[in-house]
Amino acid sequence: MIDRLRLTLDSNTDGSGRLVAEASSGGFSGVGMAWFNLSQISAFGELLANTYPLAIDGSHKLQGGIWTMETPSTLSKLKLGLQFYPIGALGVVGCRAHLTSDDQPDGVATHSAVIELRTHYEQLRNFGIAVSALAEGKVDEAVL
Repeated sequence: MIDRLRLTLDSNTDGSGRLVAEASSGGFSGVGMAWFNLSQISAFGELLANTYPLAIDGSHKLQGGIWTMETPSTLSKLKLGLQFYPIGALGVVGCRAHLTSDDQPDGVATHSAVIELRTHYEQLRNFGIAVSALAEGKVDEAVL
């Protein structure tokens, strides 16, 4: 099994879209999806393409799922999370993908996985460019 992260997008005409992430690494795999504003996805891609070095605190992330009614900026259930961070001092970049399948009628997730991939800054830059292009409808997928 190849270590990779693949993003696809089902866009709506209202400026939103369902981002689908498929990740696999070391024999583990998972799929997660969440709704985002297309501008948020595009900005995240630009951030990945243009940031060097990444912050150690893992603040380069994109998260979506079910938001709380009381505090709209707080997730009550993470359905798709992507986080990028440096590993060591030699240019290795970590990508943590938190993936949760659609909920059952009782609200319980069917499957959940957290998968870590390792890459380098040049591949991350190319991935960021592809993520922005995905949000703009210029490509069908972004693969890391």
